[in-house]
Amino acid sequence: MQLVAEFSLVDKDDSWMADAACKEATDADFHPESIYSAGAKRAIAVCKTCLVRRECLQFAVNNGIGEGIWGGMLAHQRRKYALGVLKEDTLGL
Repeated sequence: MQLVAEFSLVDKDDSWMADAACKEATDADFHPESIYSAGAKRAIAVCKTCLVRRECLQFAVNNGIGEGIWGGMLAHQRRKYALGVLKEDTLGL
């Protein structure tokens, strides 16, 4: 996804992105205006099929990316995940 260039990365290993299910998706779906939008639902559905979803999630957490959908999680879910309050299996991913 193109928006990665906008972040200051601590974890720069993005080799997993070549295998990401979203590599041809539009950024708008993964950075929706509303977490309840059809685009957000489409993005999460794509994440559920992705072989590198865990790597994507960890990349976002490691880099403190506080917006968009990464690894099938919204920003507020990733914050809870990073704190150990939310587990991946809770979301059905």
